[in-house]
Amino acid sequence: MMAEPVDAPDRTPLGALAKVDHTESEWGGNIPFALQIEITSRCNLHCTMCPLTMEGTSSSISAGHISQVLWDQIVPRAREVGQVIIAGFGEPLMHPGCLELLRQLDAAGVLTSITTNGTALQPSICVELAGLRNLRHINVSIDSPDPVIYRTIRGGNLDRALGGLRNLMERIDDPQRVTVSSIIMRSTVASLADFPALLAGYGVKRYVLQGLLDYSATFPGESQMENLSADVGRIRRECRLHRVRLEFTIRERLQQELHDADAADLHFHRRTGATETETKQCHLPWEIPYIDKDGRVFPCCIAAAKGAEELGNLACEDLRTIWDGANFRRFRQEIVDGRTTPDVCRDCKAAPLGEHLYRLYSARIIFSESDLDGPEHFRLVVQNTGSVTWQHETMIRIGTAGPRDRDAACVHSTWLNPKRIGSFQEAVVPPGEIATFRFTAGPCHDSGNEFFQLVAEYRCWLPGTRFRIGVNGRERSLVAESPQRWAAGRHSKSC
Repeated sequence: MMAEPVDAPDRTPLGALAKVDHTESEWGGNIPFALQIEITSRCNLHCTMCPLTMEGTSSSISAGHISQVLWDQIVPRAREVGQVIIAGFGEPLMHPGCLELLRQLDAAGVLTSITTNGTALQPSICVELAGLRNLRHINVSIDSPDPVIYRTIRGGNLDRALGGLRNLMERIDDPQRVTVSSIIMRSTVASLADFPALLAGYGVKRYVLQGLLDYSATFPGESQMENLSADVGRIRRECRLHRVRLEFTIRERLQQELHDADAADLHFHRRTGATETETKQCHLPWEIPYIDKDGRVFPCCIAAAKGAEELGNLACEDLRTIWDGANFRRFRQEIVDGRTTPDVCRDCKAAPLGEHLYRLYSARIIFSESDLDGPEHFRLVVQNTGSVTWQHETMIRIGTAGPRDRDAACVHSTWLNPKRIGSFQEAVVPPGEIATFRFTAGPCHDSGNEFFQLVAEYRCWLPGTRFRIGVNGRERSLVAESPQRWAAGRHSKSC
């Protein structure tokens, strides 16, 4: 099952872009935003839309759990990245050591989210989950409140799933940590308007409608919904009535499906052509690698589901080597040009068609010219490696990034606000030229790390530009996530 990250990447619609050459140096050192990890490929349900049921995933060929050796290799990298999404095509709680794995991430200070079908949420398990302070998001996936429809779609007992949800809500300290999600399908959508009242009775505050991803052509017809607008309208009204917040995973696609079916077909459901500027506007290959339970690394879960080429294997290489390696760099270069868009991306219905935003907005930190030692005054020097000239109305700024858009602990009175430090000092920065950001940081109020990243406001976060303010003993210093730091200690192993 898919899960939204603890702090979801920006999904703002992308604008018109121009051509730019992306070199290896521009992408090296781009630390992932989060890791998505499949800890098991076993499940106690048989969902008709799941690639695991259709035995289409790389790890479903030999069902099982992630090995301890592999997990021990991942944990240090998860600590460096700072966020983990426990979600694959199995049920995480089928792994007998799931709680222990979550405890390890919690002890490492890693912000974590998990998706479960709810059937294994016994009271004792819920107490443990509620006690993990860095487990920020628990998503319970229940595709219909109708027991007959639920059994038809998922092959299980609805009462068992709802019982697990009730156990969780009775023990969770903050209901905002929990979401319930349903995939919008032809066979389920009419029944979903009955869900908000039920969820409100359990104390659930957030309900998520997930867009169907059509992992396989063997699951036809479920994306064709004749009364979608009326059905979603009823769900909205019921959510408002019962004070349940309604959220969406592919909001732009749903809005077009509701109001302009032709636009939805044009931007989401049509396969890409072979033009330079028309590609899938996807950010995941720069943001969240997908790791299956055998250690195979893919650019996303859809690539894993469709048996696409793996971009690395943790049995042979360290994750840092894979992420900055030739396969990932090639994949990123191919996806920004419509003529070379990988086949697995051409058919994807999760990202819209258009010119890729990273052709327009990109940057490279010049560490040799930056003053990142503090302790209070800093200088960050970057090169504009995109194709758009930066002006102040372009709003290229330094924003909080761990999680994104949080209020910083080290905020200073000179900042724009607690989430944004400010912009560059030059009046104009053409492509290839240098921008200088000077800023002051206030005292840190805790001993954690404060992550920052360049952001083109209302457009995207610039990949490869993340750095952090950390605490070393009693003195605070800014520690940049340079390619050298990310590459330090990398090693390869023979397969």
